Amino acid sequence: MIERDIQLTEGGVKVKNHLVPDQKGFRLYYPTYLVKCGIEAIIEDSVTKRFTAAELRVWNFLSRNQSYVYAKRDNHTTLMMLWLVGLIVRYVIFLPCRLVVFLSSVFFTWILGAVARKLPPSRFKNWLSTEGIQAAVRLNLCSFSAVIRFHNRFVCLTN
Repeated sequence: MIERDIQLTEGGVKVKNHLVPDQKGFRLYYPTYLVKCGIEAIIEDSVTKRFTAAELRVWNFLSRNQSYVYAKRDNHTTLMMLWLVGLIVRYVIFLPCRLVVFLSSVFFTWILGAVARKLPPSRFKNWLSTEGIQAAVRLNLCSFSAVIRFHNRFVCLTN
């Protein structure tokens, strides 16, 4: 049996004498005894001990309900074909598209930087250095499925 340092009763909280601090003020470890008592109360809950977990026939939770067409044992080939179609779509269609977007956006960023560096100081150069580079970086990050939110319209550079 667990020997409790703190007991929660209807009359309040009973604390053993060796836990009552002689010092005044707050110490960081004081609440840990209450947290320990709360965890003990959760572990020794009398209600949850009355219930037992049901033994599952299968490991796959989709198979618990036999109305799922793709989870039945006789449709193993159907499930395998769906997995294969997903694999092909992911690596034959989506991956090359993302690579094309990524490489073109890196090239686009490089071109914009080179053009902006060669231009004399003007409003167009400022626009190209801020809005153009932001658009190029957005395109670059779209290949990674990034969600970008600008909270300020200025570009902030930090070290």
